[in-house]
Amino acid sequence: MTVDSPAVTPSLSESTDPLAAMLGDPEIRASLAVIAANAPTLAILTTTLNGLLERSPVITANINGLVGQLRESADSGDAPGLWRDAQALAGLGRTVSDHNEAIAELLNSPILSPEVVDVISRLGVAAKVADDLTRNKKAPQRGVFAILRELKDPDVQETIDFLLTFAKAFGKENK
Repeated sequence: MTVDSPAVTPSLSESTDPLAAMLGDPEIRASLAVIAANAPTLAILTTTLNGLLERSPVITANINGLVGQLRESADSGDAPGLWRDAQALAGLGRTVSDHNEAIAELLNSPILSPEVVDVISRLGVAAKVADDLTRNKKAPQRGVFAILRELKDPDVQETIDFLLTFAKAFGKENK
């Protein structure tokens, strides 16, 4: 009898290993496929939840402080101010509730994917650098030939290539 014969090697469904038996279940495999397909979103959620848990003592202290302030306001007779604050919070809740579908669409859209966030982040950094370099400075007068000379700069050429490629991709996306 060889090692590979069916009598020696049990199948996944006949295995005594609980993990192997679970992997034999099609429902478990389908669930694992969903988890793998949503791994980037799960990573973002995990990072966010970790940050929230790390800051939970601070958040709890802030909430306790707010409750203390609300109690003091109620005890001091400033109930109208307390009521106004509660109404403002209720209004915020209604606003979020009214836009629930839009918020869900945003959270499920690719705009929050790590790749898109990285591109937007780099655009933001470049915009900040340009703003720092040009704010409160008189812009030099440049003619057409000066602009044409700037087009030879490799960084400018790379940016123009990006803009043209973006324009083509955006045009296709809008069709």
